[in-house]
Amino acid sequence: MMSLTKKMFIDSDFISSFLWVGEQNLIKLVYPDYDIYIPKQVHDEITKPYKALQIIQTNLSTMISDGSANIADDFEIDTPEGSLYLKLTTSGDKFHSIGPGEAAAIVLAKFSNGILASNNLRDVSFYVKKYNVEHITTEKLLLKAYDEGMINEAQGNSIWQKMIAAKLLLPFQTFTESIANYCS
Repeated sequence: MMSLTKKMFIDSDFISSFLWVGEQNLIKLVYPDYDIYIPKQVHDEITKPYKALQIIQTNLSTMISDGSANIADDFEIDTPEGSLYLKLTTSGDKFHSIGPGEAAAIVLAKFSNGILASNNLRDVSFYVKKYNVEHITTEKLLLKAYDEGMINEAQGNSIWQKMIAAKLLLPFQTFTESIANYCS
């Protein structure tokens, strides 16, 4: 019998935005029907001692230990997945090469008919279109939480401001601006 569980593959910039401000539970709250996967390459990047801050590592470890996220199995190089991964990280598919985390998340989402969660539009937009991969960003997740009544505008602004204070890149200065843009 085929599994009906949907899968979300998360890139480091996306997951870090929620881990940094302690709002990682929103991901599962907004997407309860999805199994959340963190590609091994993303996990390795986030858990490098010299790169990540302790709060990010602690919150990621909690997500994995409580079962709200899983580390995705790595793929073999001599498979279609591995071949595409190498193509994305080396030749850039005649566009530009991308990092291992973005590439792994795109490949896993494509081959599992899953959703890609990434804020790195510069690196992923071309491939999202080319491979017809469903894609969300931090902004889209927060807007969906707002639309579904899981957070109000004030809560959204609070989360948004914490992310901006952490030097995370968001498309607007406030969540209120994002709502206005979304509704226009």
